[in-house]
Amino acid sequence: GHEEGWRAPTRARRALYGSLPVGEYEFQVRAIDRDLNYSAAASVRLTVEPDAHLEGLTQALSALGSAGEFVGESAALRRMLHQLRQAAATDATVLILGETGTGKGLAARTLHALSGRQRGPFITVSCGALPEGLVESELFGHERGAFTGAHQRQLGRIELARDGTLFLDEIGDLPLAAQSKLLRLLEEGTFARIGGTEELRCEARPVAATNRDLRAMVAAGVFRQDLYYQLRVFELE
Repeated sequence: GHEEGWRAPTRARRALYGSLPVGEYEFQVRAIDRDLNYSAAASVRLTVEPDAHLEGLTQALSALGSAGEFVGESAALRRMLHQLRQAAATDATVLILGETGTGKGLAARTLHALSGRQRGPFITVSCGALPEGLVESELFGHERGAFTGAHQRQLGRIELARDGTLFLDEIGDLPLAAQSKLLRLLEEGTFARIGGTEELRCEARPVAATNRDLRAMVAAGVFRQDLYYQLRVFELE
């Protein structure tokens, strides 16, 4: 079996073995009565085979040159990789949660590479790095003369991500005013450049990420609840 010798007697009705390496195993169990009489051993054989989904993801990452960036064999990591493949097969909005440095950006790029939009652009918006007054212009673009210094039309990140993926990093830092317009984009799939009247269609797939507790921010009134629910159609942690 997986362990040497026998486990101590227990009243538990099941034994759990996590993350078994690939290979063949034989598990055995014996019953013990009150007089400490042991039964004959009952046994079961099983084979742990490579995960075809995980191997496919590894091949895709290799093609990206990122195969070495996801490191580990934990159940949590395997679950997340499987969810990435599931999300990539849809066009749903994805919210990626996790602490700083856990690979949210890599997960977003992998999601893009595995999706049907892989030939399109992958455009990143660092919501926490943009000055509040420039967030809407960066996202939606602007027309000439829309404000002081707008000497020509500028396309926003949404238009630049056409037929690809729009990665909204640090979404928890997005100002409330911009949150309202982003909500309309997610609900209706339309937007307008600042200073413009033309209604444009969003042709990009939104993927958002944050290391902040959006539930707590909603409760505190600093993040819109309706936007939170629009973002977390498919949630990964």
